[in-house]
Amino acid sequence: MVEKNKCLCHAKLVEIHSTISKELHDCKEDVWNFKITNLQRERDSLLLRNNNLRCQLADLHSKIVSDPFMARRYRELYDSNVSGTGKLESQDNSNKSQIYKQLYIFADQNKELEERLSCEQMTSMTWKHRFNDLENKIATQVSELLELTQGEKCVEEINYKKFKTEHYCKVVQEALQLLKLAKARIDGDRHRIESYMDRVADLEDKLSEYRLRFSDAKMA
Repeated sequence: MVEKNKCLCHAKLVEIHSTISKELHDCKEDVWNFKITNLQRERDSLLLRNNNLRCQLADLHSKIVSDPFMARRYRELYDSNVSGTGKLESQDNSNKSQIYKQLYIFADQNKELEERLSCEQMTSMTWKHRFNDLENKIATQVSELLELTQGEKCVEEINYKKFKTEHYCKVVQEALQLLKLAKARIDGDRHRIESYMDRVADLEDKLSEYRLRFSDAKMA
């Protein structure tokens, strides 16, 4: 039983404050640290792949230059690409391996964007579920607080309207502001994911186009 002169909404206010100051803060920190860790891992992996790609391209270029037949075939293929699409820019000897370079670069970019897309989707879903749970929890606590304060029966020795304005409204406004920030973060993730998906589709189309041209050149 609640003691006389004790505000019945005090415990509920403490509960709301704990949800906002601890659970919501921990949620933001956990998701942020998770994202930073994944980005650092992705950065290290990308640097390693780029170094490997440079070695592969250098080795491939050396093989093409040293093989007269391959050099002639790639010169013919390069000339046809320049006249048909204008994709390649310079005409020096290094362009003999340009098609292979484009294939490697597009494949590497495609893989990178797919990994980033997967990371962004997972992070976005984590934010969405965690903040949905917090939103429901805060809404329930606020509803219970409204029931406790209905009729001003829980406050006997303080000004009820002042208490409601300066304490309760401040807590609710803080909770709503945090939820708005979470919504903005989720919307930003959604826009980035859509952009990555469009970019991945574009790179896949280009990669398929170059593979088809290379296959046609080998058959010719």
